[in-house]
Amino acid sequence: MGDLRLLIAVATASTFALIAPPAHAQSRERWDICVRDYWAQQGHAEPVLGISAPEAETLIGNIASGIGLRSDTIVIIPCSRINRAYAYYSGGEIEGVRSGEYMFYNEQWVREVVGQDRVQAIALFGHELGHLLNRDFLQPRANLPRHRLETDADEFAGCAVATSSGDWGGVEDLFSRLRGE
Repeated sequence: MGDLRLLIAVATASTFALIAPPAHAQSRERWDICVRDYWAQQGHAEPVLGISAPEAETLIGNIASGIGLRSDTIVIIPCSRINRAYAYYSGGEIEGVRSGEYMFYNEQWVREVVGQDRVQAIALFGHELGHLLNRDFLQPRANLPRHRLETDADEFAGCAVATSSGDWGGVEDLFSRLRGE
C-alpha cells in the first residue's frame, strides 16, 4: 500500500508544475540583497509575522532527513524582498554572497499560502529542496525548459509528502492555488 501511495503521489505531482519560477528567473540583484541582509543581520533579527525562521529550518530539516538528505548545508533565509519561496545555488561568483545552497522564502506569503497545514508546507519546501537536489542551477540542467525543472521539483514534493504520510488532497489544493497566482 505504501509503494502504491508513493507512486500515486509522484505521478500526481508530475502533473502539477510551476509552484514558483526557478531562482535564476528572478533578478539576481534581489538575491544579493537578501543574502547580504541575512549575513549582516545575524544575531540582530527582529521577530516578524508569518512562518518563523526556526519553524522553517526545523520543517526543512525534517523533510530532508526523511528522504536521506542533509539540510545543515543549506542556508535558509526569510526575506520580505521576495514574493514567494525559491531555491538558489551560488558558486561564490557574486561579491558578498558566499558559495553554497540557499532557500529563500517570504514568511508572510508562506503563512498565507499554507496557513497551518503542515502537509502543504512540506510540499512547498519539498519542491524547493527538489530544485537543490536536482542541481537545477548548474549545467546542463539550467538549460532545460522551465516546465521540466518545475515538474521534477514537484515530483520531489510528492515524495516528501508521501514519506511524511501526508494527505494528498491538501497538496492538490496547494498546487492548484499556486498555479493560479
